[in-house]
Amino acid sequence: MDLALSSDPVLRSKQVLNTLLAGPVDSDLRTLPADAALLAFYLLPDGTGIADFSDALAIPRRLELSANNLR
Repeated sequence: MDLALSSDPVLRSKQVLNTLLAGPVDSDLRTLPADAALLAFYLLPDGTGIADFSDALAIPRRLELSANNLR
């Protein structure tokens, strides 16, 4: 999938993170919760990026692995 990225580093970061959050439709293949959202993204003067995510990423979730998931 080609993603037309912004030349602005903050907007580009938001695009990439939101694409990652959108993830696959198949819930077995998701790496992040379906209800997770990027609330804000900040770029500090030294180049450090700070991503502020919704509480969906703060809630402990059980990850079940099986041999079928690891192929």
